[in-house]
Amino acid sequence: SKTLKSSIDRIDNIIKTILSSHKPIDATNLLLEKTNISEILNKLFLEKKLLNPHVKFILETNPALFTLSDKHELERIISNILD
Repeated sequence: SKTLKSSIDRIDNIIKTILSSHKPIDATNLLLEKTNISEILNKLFLEKKLLNPHVKFILETNPALFTLSDKHELERIISNILD
């Protein structure tokens, strides 16, 4: 649909903007830990639902989805993408 295409285009533009302004990360300040991505997504989707009650959010995740990352940085990045 037109709305979906518009949303995909907006996400694509956001990603291009982020990548073009990407600054190298000082890895010495990152706290890498095993992070459950599903927990982060569930938390962020709940926050977005509360802030945007008129928008319908549907999330299906794999509860065993982990990454080695800085949890706070990952939350910030995903939150920015969802915004």
